[in-house]
Amino acid sequence: MTGHQMSGKDKIIDLKKSIRLEVVKFIAGCILFALMAACTIISAVLLVLNPGLDFPHGIWILAVGGVVLLWEMGRAFWVRSPLPEGYAAVSRADCPPLFSLIDEVAENLGVKLPEQIYVCPDASAAVFVMPGIQNLIRAPEDRYLVVGLGFLTQMDDEEIKSVLYHEFGHYVQAATDDSASVYVVGQFSRSFISGDKNEVSNIWQMNTCNQKLLFGYFALWICRNIRRKYSELSRQMEYDADDIAAGHVGREILQRTLVHAACIRYNFGMVRWGMKKLEAAGLCLEDFYQALSAVAGFSRPRMAFLKHGVIRRIERLGPLEVGPTASSVSWTVRDAVLGSGLISRIFPSCPDGGDTVLPVPEFVRWMEEGADIYCRHLQRMRSVKLEIHLDRRKHFLPLAEGIYDILIDGRSVGTGNFMKGYDIRKRISPGTHQLTVRVPGGIGIACDPFMFEACDGDTCRLDMDYRYEFKGTRYRVFVGSFSRTALRS
Repeated sequence: MTGHQMSGKDKIIDLKKSIRLEVVKFIAGCILFALMAACTIISAVLLVLNPGLDFPHGIWILAVGGVVLLWEMGRAFWVRSPLPEGYAAVSRADCPPLFSLIDEVAENLGVKLPEQIYVCPDASAAVFVMPGIQNLIRAPEDRYLVVGLGFLTQMDDEEIKSVLYHEFGHYVQAATDDSASVYVVGQFSRSFISGDKNEVSNIWQMNTCNQKLLFGYFALWICRNIRRKYSELSRQMEYDADDIAAGHVGREILQRTLVHAACIRYNFGMVRWGMKKLEAAGLCLEDFYQALSAVAGFSRPRMAFLKHGVIRRIERLGPLEVGPTASSVSWTVRDAVLGSGLISRIFPSCPDGGDTVLPVPEFVRWMEEGADIYCRHLQRMRSVKLEIHLDRRKHFLPLAEGIYDILIDGRSVGTGNFMKGYDIRKRISPGTHQLTVRVPGGIGIACDPFMFEACDGDTCRLDMDYRYEFKGTRYRVFVGSFSRTALRS
């Protein structure tokens, strides 16, 4: 067991070193691109001041490209992401029992209290930072905690304490130090790699944005490397934070918390689904969180609807022991939240006040039948198997890699690569869908949107193809063949 833990720690150390190396590459690349842009601008100015200099006149176009790049870098430098919608800062006076648990957990782990505590409407909890561009080179000092009303109104004190130990376990790991730099790289690069145009720009745009596009490809390469490594790191960090929590509250309580959290998230989605159905009929729910608690009496998610990561976290703690809840369970945090007015401030049931209010008991009776409908709805949303394939053995061009995103209905489902080929497998809902391709700025690759129809239980396969258009100096990506196979019982 000790050897396994040591190997996990060594893995974390190696992944952190690898991520930091990618961040260093990104910083060095930013400096080099900025210097290149400055050199082209200076060269153009010197050509104006000294017409006799033997500079190629094409330096004007490069200089304009340098101005565009530096302008975009400057804009990205000053971008600050706001707090997510629904986050509300709370003080000790709003919910003293919650802050008492936070004090206890922080003292036992030997970490300082968060700079600010937030409450949000969701069934979630997280530690986070408010990163700036300076966090590329130094760790953020201030850390924040957010806990969702979905947990605060449904969990007992021991379960909330387990959640807090897990989240504060990330403080012990200094996980936010690395996540801050990763977040900054992604934010800084967003304006360069989030182009949503599929058409190829005209010659003037291509030339004036040349340096920006080159930087976009560089940022895309760095971000993909970081994302791949950080996903593996974050998974291991979740396991380690679970171990910290289990060491303080016990394995059985942590397992119970993880299972309960999964049930709350599932029921939270179901009640929100039901609430939207009410809104379409001109009704609003009297008390969302009271309904969430009542629905939990008859609704349990199927194993297929649980995330694999959650199942793995529960299983690695040992055999799951399900028994009756102890009679000594304390609900002081829940009672304090319900009586504090936080719910009406953060997530009012009828914000507009114009709809007819539906009492909770009537909603719950309706949802007893609606639970099966919601379950079938989720199954249907994942009932179509989608396979997107490119066989690298059939192609010999381009001589350099072409990297791009594959999108279904505007959402990325995977990364395409000309030289390596790919097999992307996803599950989607029945109905009409559209496949497109996106690259930074839309330069170099064009794609005709492909519409296809998927029926419940189908397996849809799209074989991708591409060709190089010498006249347009671009690659055109398209669906070479489409097949749909219905599953047979």
